Amino acid sequence: MSDVTALVLSIGEDYTERAIASVRRQTLPVAEIIVVQGISPFYRALNSGAARVRTEFFIQVDADMILDDTCVETFRNCVSDEVGIVVGHLQDPLLGRIVGIKLFRTQCFDRVQLRESTSPETNFVLDLRQEGWAIVSALKCQEDSSAGPYVFGEHRPAYTPYYTFCKYMREGAKARYRKAGGGFRSVFRQLQTSGHDVAMIAIIAAAHGIFVQDDRDLSGPFEQSAGFAFLERFLSNPQKDEAPPVVASDLGQRDFTKGFKRSYALGIQLRQHDSSSAFRTCMRQFQQEGSIASWVALVRWRAS
Repeated sequence: MSDVTALVLSIGEDYTERAIASVRRQTLPVAEIIVVQGISPFYRALNSGAARVRTEFFIQVDADMILDDTCVETFRNCVSDEVGIVVGHLQDPLLGRIVGIKLFRTQCFDRVQLRESTSPETNFVLDLRQEGWAIVSALKCQEDSSAGPYVFGEHRPAYTPYYTFCKYMREGAKARYRKAGGGFRSVFRQLQTSGHDVAMIAIIAAAHGIFVQDDRDLSGPFEQSAGFAFLERFLSNPQKDEAPPVVASDLGQRDFTKGFKRSYALGIQLRQHDSSSAFRTCMRQFQQEGSIASWVALVRWRAS
């Protein structure tokens, strides 16, 4: 009998059954499928679900995931005595390859629980390591090395503009909480090269999120946002024949202070004049700059 349970976390998404169906197709069948629905925020949902697991291991499956058929088997084969979590990647239509799927040793929750914070999973990993547990990455052997990075399924939420805005506001807040500037710049670079329709909204929302000063777990059902309502109106304005603004030359000189102040003022000016066309032009200009100074200007300008 399998010693792995599938713990499906859902806040009522329409595609929850799709995730469950991918669990039922596994080459290593799970002992049980436990659905945790309607409990939020995230740290409460995962703690609650872990308390119901009766097997030695469980794999966390969010409602927006679709697992490859061999995912559970591969993850289970990665476990040794000292391993507490196995982590793997999923394919995301907006960002590409992302960390997304985890198998937990249930015993870990006997001594360590997720605690409320803006990034509870990060603190949980730190707490587990202090208890002596290891966290390892799952690898997938590929016959064709040119096939691209290994993934164990798909992360496929409904990337509506509103969902994207709320999600990436939270991602920005998480990056601030973790003080993960390098990782956050990497996310920006991925979004800047993404061809997805909502990539621009994701970048703007993530920039806003950096300035969210709230240490709570912000996950859960998405609430109505006045910020998104304004952004949607602004970006949907008819295009005007506006003279495109020029990015300040001090960006190339790596002057963080001037770039920060000028980009902030420029963002306010464009907002006041409903200049959506010039706004988009500015975004493209900032994105073409490769320095850290231009990245600082880009973040602050979008957060204005």
